[in-house]
Amino acid sequence: MATALKTIKNDLKPTILPLKSSFKHHSSPFIESLQIEVRLPDEVTKIHFTISHYLSSHSIGLEYGFTKAPKKKTPKKEHYSLSNLTDSTVLPGIDGTHLAKIKSLQKFEAKENVILSLSPLDEQIDAYINLIKANWPSLTQYATEFAKVQL
Repeated sequence: MATALKTIKNDLKPTILPLKSSFKHHSSPFIESLQIEVRLPDEVTKIHFTISHYLSSHSIGLEYGFTKAPKKKTPKKEHYSLSNLTDSTVLPGIDGTHLAKIKSLQKFEAKENVILSLSPLDEQIDAYINLIKANWPSLTQYATEFAKVQL
């Protein structure tokens, strides 16, 4: 597992471990990803994160979502990505100041037919870790409200 993803996993574990969670690592020559799945106490609703390390561009990406999947019913899903942030982007469970920080780090340049991030990898890692940690209470609150929706 890439050092970047190990750092993120180790820093986030204490935040999410009070809830049942799982971590899965996927790797290819171009991208490494860490999937985190956190189950709420109702055992039907989960919050999931996919944190990707794009190896060639030296950048980090985050997608997250909520799933309610009771047995014998069609699951309800919501999915969000932090890769297309604008000044007016509003995402459930995440404070706008953290989105602004992520947006400020999403600067790239093309160099020798390769797209490279202009932001240092360690700053990106810190920003995503801080985003999840700082917004953890509101993310779990949103997931709890999401769980109340009737299917």
